[in-house]
Parts: sequence; structure tokens; C-alpha cells
Amino acid sequence: FNVTETALWDGRPSLGGIWVAHPDVTDPERVKVTNTKSGKTIEGALFRRERANPGPRIQLSSDAAAALGILAGQPTEVTIVAVRQEEIELAPEPLPIGEDSDAVETSDAPATDETAAVAVTAGATAVAAEAVKPAPKPKGFWGKFRDSLRNKPAGDVALAVDATEDATVPDVETQTLDPVTTAAAAAIDQAETTEETPAPAAAASALQNPYIQVGLFSLEENASAVAANLRQAGIIPEIRGQSSGDSKTLWRVYVGPMSTADDQAALLAQVKRLGYTDAFLAPN
Repeated sequence: FNVTETALWDGRPSLGGIWVAHPDVTDPERVKVTNTKSGKTIEGALFRRERANPGPRIQLSSDAAAALGILAGQPTEVTIVAVRQEEIELAPEPLPIGEDSDAVETSDAPATDETAAVAVTAGATAVAAEAVKPAPKPKGFWGKFRDSLRNKPAGDVALAVDATEDATVPDVETQTLDPVTTAAAAAIDQAETTEETPAPAAAASALQNPYIQVGLFSLEENASAVAANLRQAGIIPEIRGQSSGDSKTLWRVYVGPMSTADDQAALLAQVKRLGYTDAFLAPN
């Protein structure tokens, strides 16, 4: 999106910080706005202008007009350029192949280019084979037992086998166990039915104003556009509709809650850098 047209601020105060509106906009975007007369440039949000009113097609917010030095009711030529982020994928750097001094044999005689190439190839192959060699799998109990039998002399193994064959099972005296008492059974049942103690609920924020109100809009579409712009910057907002005194619904965009004052200050500064300079702390 790139246009150069006259813009107008109608003199009324507006919410939402620095923004401009144009009827040709399809999706909200981040833009740079330049006053071609004074050369001042600002960053803000670009929205779609719903109604086609007489006069310039570009509508300015009160904050945008103040930042650009434009007076109320004075049409001024501005340039609007969309600012979009593009991801550039960098090709991975080739991995260096180390020289294997053990695999490459050296001699006093001068080596030809063909001999050097064969030696380097052999060294690289040896390094790769050593790198992909699987680690030995740990042995279990029976594996260690079989290894111990293999390492013992044949005579010791034969003596062990003979001793095992000659061994007899001693007589074992058996008796019937006493039945489980009623008290023990009841204790077991009680232990099985005991419920786990629930974990304590997370502590609420100790801040007096843990929320940040970004803006209050009369159109839900504009509130959704601001929320989408915040999400692109990595901020998760919420939108809530509330009734005004004249039976109209206003749409509130807010962020929070924050748990610490440092997080609160950092997030408020980030929101204002995005162009929403009217953002302020709120209790709910």
C-alpha cells in the first residue's frame, strides 16, 4: 500500500493513538505517514474508512495530526507507505571437514595433486565413519551374566555345573498365614479412598492497575484491527463490548493482567511504540 493524497483532520479528538483511514484499505497494516510539506514522518496504524465523506479521502486521528503538524480543517498532502516484515531464510554454512592425521600417511617424497586428493578423501571418509559409529548398547543383567561365563575358565564352569546338578532342594517347613484382620482391611480401604489435597490456587496480581487499556472504539471492526496489529507484535489482547450512556456499544481493547511492575512498564512502553500513545493502566 503506497498512496500520496491530501489528508484531513476534522478537529474532533479521537481514541486509539496515531492512525489514518483510507477507503481502499483491505486489511489493517502498519504504515509510515509523511507530511510532504514539512517532511515530518511518523509510524501508526492504517484502517479502512467505511463511509465516503466529501473532501479528502484520508482521515487523520487527532494524535496523527498533532505529530505531523497538521491543523484542524486544513487539507494537507501526505504519503502513506505500508511497513511489512519479510522473513529471509539464510542457507546453512557448510560444515568444515577436519584433517585426520592418523588416516593420512605422509612421506618425504613430494605428493602429486591426484595423490593429495585421494589422501584428503580417505581422511574425510574415516572421520565420517567414526562420527556415525553407533555407541555401544548398555548390557542388561543377563548379558553381563553371559559375559562372566564366557570369561571364566572351562574348568570352573564344569565344577559349577556339577555342583548344581548334585545339589538338592532342602525341606521347607510351611504353615498357613493368619487371615488379614478387619482393622487392617479397613485401614487399607481408607488409604485407597483418600483424596489428594488440591493444589492452592494461583495468587492474584498484587498490582493496583494490572491491565493496560489500548483503546475504546465505536466500531467492532476497528477494535478487531487493533487487536490483530497487537498480535503481530507478539502481544495478546482482549476485546470486550460495553454499553455507553446513549445506548451504544463501545468496544474496549485491553491487555493483561500483569503480575509485576517491571512487566507492566515494559508492555506499556511496547504498546505506545506501536502508535497507541493513549494507552493507560486500568484496574480491570
